[in-house]
Formats: sequence, C-alpha cells, structure tokens
Amino acid sequence: MSFSDASEKAIAAVAYLRTTDSSGEPNIGFILGKAKVAPTSGHTIPRLELSAAVLAVEITQTIVDNLDLHIDNREILHRQ
Repeated sequence: MSFSDASEKAIAAVAYLRTTDSSGEPNIGFILGKAKVAPTSGHTIPRLELSAAVLAVEITQTIVDNLDLHIDNREILHRQ
C-alpha cells in the first residue's frame, strides 16, 4: 500500500508491504519512501497533491518491478 501527501514546500510518498504469517497474524513493514522539494513556480496544492500521487505510483511500480515472488500453483489451489 502506498500513501502520498503534499504541501507548499514538498511532495512525498511512502510504500508499505502487508503480509500475513502462517497463523494469520498481519505484518506491515516500511519498504520505500521518497520526497521532493515542491517547485517554486506557483503550483496549486491540488496540483502538488497530484504530483505526490504520481510519485506514489512510481515508487509502487519500482517495488513491483523488483519484487521477486515465486508462487507454487499447489499453494494457490490449497488456499481455495
């Protein structure tokens, strides 16, 4: 899951990974965060919020591209 926010001074995004262990207990961990200084050229807060959302999508895509998950089909069938 990713979150983003913006202010007049900066935009930022953060990503967390939620997993569940064998007993059903959820585990949440920080994966990646990124911040940038906001442009000084009079951008509105909604525009900066949109830029922060784009940043969140970019870091999420980076994580997905680099996450190497191998899932056994038997495990999927077992959970159904």
